Amino acid sequence: MIAKARHCVGIFDIFDADRQDEFLAYRRSLIENYDEKYADTPHQFYPKKSFLRLAEQNDCDILFSRDSLPGYWNEPFVYDIYLYKRH
Repeated sequence: MIAKARHCVGIFDIFDADRQDEFLAYRRSLIENYDEKYADTPHQFYPKKSFLRLAEQNDCDILFSRDSLPGYWNEPFVYDIYLYKRH
C-alpha cells in the first residue's frame, strides 16, 4: 500500500497490544462463555512500535489516532494510523 500511495495510507481499527488484557476482560464480562464461543476467531493485537518501525523503514511520518464513536464497543481497544510519505 505504501509503495502505491501518492501521499498517505490509513489503517483503521487496529487492536492495541497494550490493551489486550482489558479487551479480553471486557468481552468476558459481557459474553457468557466468551472463550469457548470465540475460540476459533482470535483477534490480532499489534504493538504501536511495529508501525513506528514500518514508518521508519518506508521513510514515512506516522500519526496515531483514536476514534470517538459512541456505542462502538471496540473503540477503547483500537487505534488508527496514518502513514504520510515524505517527498
